[in-house]
Amino acid sequence: MRDLVQKHKLDVLFLCETLVHANKIEEIHIRLGFEEAFIVSGIGRSGGLAILWRHPLKCNILSYSHNFINVVVEQQAKPRWRFTCF
Repeated sequence: MRDLVQKHKLDVLFLCETLVHANKIEEIHIRLGFEEAFIVSGIGRSGGLAILWRHPLKCNILSYSHNFINVVVEQQAKPRWRFTCF
């Protein structure tokens, strides 16, 4: 995953069906080079969502559940855009 993130120069990444608790995603987001993360833990061994992003992006979480994360993304000198992940 690290190679893909670096190759495509991703500033934001959504992960679904992570199948792990938030603690594990915290480790992963740092290893991948993302400064920020919002995580919805999986329940038992199912589900789990995470959105990871780098500065200077700012992701404002509008709403979330175990099925989706709804975000507004802001970048300097660019229009805001909505990112809904499910």
